[in-house]
Amino acid sequence: MRAWCVVVLVAGCYQPQPAPGAPCAEGDVCPTGLVCLQGLCVVEGTAANDAKVIIDATPIDASVPGDALGLDAFAGEVGCSDGTREGFVDRVAYPTIAGCAASWNGTRDLRAAKTGGSCGGAVKCTQPSDACATGWHVCANTGDPADLSSRVNAPTCHAVNGAFVAASSHCNTAFPCVYTVPYPCLAIDYCSEPMCCGTACISGQGCRAGAYADPDTWIAGDLTNGCGALLASSVTGVMCCHD
Repeated sequence: MRAWCVVVLVAGCYQPQPAPGAPCAEGDVCPTGLVCLQGLCVVEGTAANDAKVIIDATPIDASVPGDALGLDAFAGEVGCSDGTREGFVDRVAYPTIAGCAASWNGTRDLRAAKTGGSCGGAVKCTQPSDACATGWHVCANTGDPADLSSRVNAPTCHAVNGAFVAASSHCNTAFPCVYTVPYPCLAIDYCSEPMCCGTACISGQGCRAGAYADPDTWIAGDLTNGCGALLASSVTGVMCCHD
């Protein structure tokens, strides 16, 4: 409890940027009212142990706003609304993508808007996107495969345990394969299956160059169980990308 109080006290007592927890400038320089301790600017008088709490609480992703020392931001750092990652679990190595376990009733459109609830694990989602924390979205929800491929390469994508999907079909049409961005989120038809990362995804099927070079784009679901009408039983969850 003492450690949390210190973080709240620090965040509450200093308003200008950079916020407490920001790195010290060259020469261990900090804004007025703050001192450099263990490489971070903290309120003068902060003990070394309490400075470590601030370091641990500071978001790994530098794009998180300065008010991210609030409790709600820790779920944002993780990327999953329930505060737990099941895929890409190393937040240092993967600061802007997370595999979030999710289940839901019936079929769901992977691009459906968030309802505002949190879910994951035993708590079913109203929409798959609810598995993503505030400030995060289901990857490739605009149909741009680079939203996924720019964050993880194909071998990393394939190595994740489970099957985590992006909110995008893996091509436009088949016979021949057409890859024109933005990709749709089809419910049924060839190419409708969502792009997928994980050992439980389906490899070597149909058009295989939607996100990565052929044959490295893997999928989930099937021709009648696509991105726009996906059964939760087809996947472990969704991939959430930082906005």
